[in-house]
Amino acid sequence: MTDSGVDTSNESSDNPIFDLSHCVIEFNPPAIPINQAGQPMPVDYLNESHDYIGKIKCSTKARHYRLDKYARYGSSIIASRNKRLRFAASMNNIELVEELLMAGADPNSADEHKRSALHFAACRGYVDVVKLLLRHGANPNNKDTLGNTPLHLAACINHIPVVIELLDAGTDVSSNDRNGHNPIQLAQSKLKLIKMRPSGAGNFEETKVLIGEICLVVEMMVKYMKIQKADAGDLECVRQRLDKLSTREQVDSEVQNLLDSLETLQLR
Repeated sequence: MTDSGVDTSNESSDNPIFDLSHCVIEFNPPAIPINQAGQPMPVDYLNESHDYIGKIKCSTKARHYRLDKYARYGSSIIASRNKRLRFAASMNNIELVEELLMAGADPNSADEHKRSALHFAACRGYVDVVKLLLRHGANPNNKDTLGNTPLHLAACINHIPVVIELLDAGTDVSSNDRNGHNPIQLAQSKLKLIKMRPSGAGNFEETKVLIGEICLVVEMMVKYMKIQKADAGDLECVRQRLDKLSTREQVDSEVQNLLDSLETLQLR
């Protein structure tokens, strides 16, 4: 069977509709022979048969429509997956977050307010989701339309563990939101709340909980100051003293000392 010359190799089998107005005939004759004098020799195309192969390329409305439909469908799937990722992060559904990330969801995709999944997890204090998103490449320095990074949002809700994770991930601590939130302000507000908390009449377990919270504040401040290349020596000493506290009076005294030091703290 001879070659028909029509290239149909990448057409589908569902009877495409040819748009003949866009047909292009491609004809590739062999090279013109040259005689010994270097002159071209005439070739008789009319009186002699030749096995010259040509191609007719036709655009198909059906194929173009299908490709366009598949492209739009693929974009829709990706957009839906990214939207579900943000929703799953906001609901602390770590299994679904991981499933969507493994399926190709973009950890840095954002909604109309430029809020990413990391923003949603950070502002709700979902530290495990934050860790997972960061491992999959979520950028901790992305800002929403109000200038908030995930760090700012975690600071607003006083969630120290999330702040620590974001600091470890390389958050730009010199970048403030419109209200100037940063870890120093977070430490001050957290310590004031601890100091205002009513005493449990000598309850040692409650005192241990308070000490644990103060330790987190100190850990956060140490990380913050090291990033800022400031001296964190005094805070290192505080961590050592915290291990020796046993009463609420000692806790209150240490908290006040920390607050006093934060009031005078000068960071670049």
